[in-house]
Amino acid sequence: MRQDQLLLHAICISVSNSIAPLIASATASKDAWDKLTRLYASRSWSHVMSLKECLVRPRDSCSLNEYLCSIKTIADELALIDTLVSDDDITISILNGVGHDFKELTAGIRAREHPISYEELHDKLIDYEAYLKREDLCSTSSVLSANTTQRYNFHRGHQSPWSSNHKAISPHQYNPHSSWSPSRQFSSPQQASSWQFNRNTYQ
Repeated sequence: MRQDQLLLHAICISVSNSIAPLIASATASKDAWDKLTRLYASRSWSHVMSLKECLVRPRDSCSLNEYLCSIKTIADELALIDTLVSDDDITISILNGVGHDFKELTAGIRAREHPISYEELHDKLIDYEAYLKREDLCSTSSVLSANTTQRYNFHRGHQSPWSSNHKAISPHQYNPHSSWSPSRQFSSPQQASSWQFNRNTYQ
């Protein structure tokens, strides 16, 4: 009896302050040990469920490399508590979580006859992400070039009213009764002044 009380005391002082109240009512070492077993067994199961939920979450806003490493870390942590995650389960979780941008690659991997290791899958996804970034950069450069060309052509098409594209009209061709506006049809201001002088002279 004295030895059991010593064991009970040893158990009580070896646990943390948050756990000690949960076994304070134990009257024997076995009772305290059973309480601890039930408590940690429940926590272990909850932890496993939490890790498995993280395993199937999508990538969201984190980088691809961070996402792949987090999946591997979760699988390793599950293995440490005797919940082994197969390579196929890891592959499925990753392919479902990387996002729509990788649909072409994920379709090819799903069509494979042989399973793919985590390391190989990691390399293929990183390479494909680099390819997508290069394609996006090329597309952006093409759009900027097209916009620049369009603005250049637009400004070329809107020339000055005194440009050579506008045909000059001789003062003798002027009809004072017409609605023609001379200010917009001379090839230069000097021609407009000359026409005004000739008009006054002939009148």
